[in-house]
Amino acid sequence: FPLNVYAQVTNALWFFCDLGIVYTYFKYGYSSFNAFYGLEKKQWYLISGFAFLIGFLFNFLGYPFFSQYLTQFPSAEIPVFLAWMMLLITPASMLAMFL
Repeated sequence: FPLNVYAQVTNALWFFCDLGIVYTYFKYGYSSFNAFYGLEKKQWYLISGFAFLIGFLFNFLGYPFFSQYLTQFPSAEIPVFLAWMMLLITPASMLAMFL
């Protein structure tokens, strides 16, 4: 992928949108989780930290992990595979939250 000005601006905007999502999650998330699950704030922070850690590990270690096991995929297709996995995990996680 070329690293031109358009890509840098797009990545910066995406990063700031993600920061807004994280801010909103920590500002309003506990009251919502407490209403549904009755968690203490310490438990909620632990679960949230674990979820963010899993997300970061999936993003940073996903490519090296799958590139050694999915040798039949071209190198450029592994990020697409990871994106599809994230797109499948997200709605499954949302549905699991309400069950």
